[in-house]
Amino acid sequence: MRTLLVTLFILLAANISAQETADKRTVIEMNTQFTLKLVKTDTGYDCTVINKEPYNQLIDLKTIYSLLPDSNIDEIHGVLAYTNYENNLNAFLILKSGVEVPLKYNLGIKREDNTRFEKSSALNLFPDMPSTEVWPFRLDGVLFSGFNDAVTE
Repeated sequence: MRTLLVTLFILLAANISAQETADKRTVIEMNTQFTLKLVKTDTGYDCTVINKEPYNQLIDLKTIYSLLPDSNIDEIHGVLAYTNYENNLNAFLILKSGVEVPLKYNLGIKREDNTRFEKSSALNLFPDMPSTEVWPFRLDGVLFSGFNDAVTE
């Protein structure tokens, strides 16, 4: 009986922890131009979407530096859309951060043929410098989480 109670307690605690983590995840759908707002916390940054607009065109790789406006000090601007690279359609993510320090974050991708997000590598974001990620397949969207300062003291 005691083992059963301990097992139930552990399962309940894991469920509560998983729900708290899920609340701090931000999903962006394919073909979207967006703005994220970051709020500094004791454990990193909370991220919320403050603007989302459809972006139903191919990204021109020659114009990625001028595609996004300068970000406010607590915002990240981004575009998730397709680009035509070497005669192939590729999913392309551009981010530009206004946060004054380099940021690291977790990135998940959801392929069109999958029902779940899978972990993907992500480059650090540097202030006012566009960062790009590219995938050679179609996506439904991306998931951001775990924003933190890239440089820790």
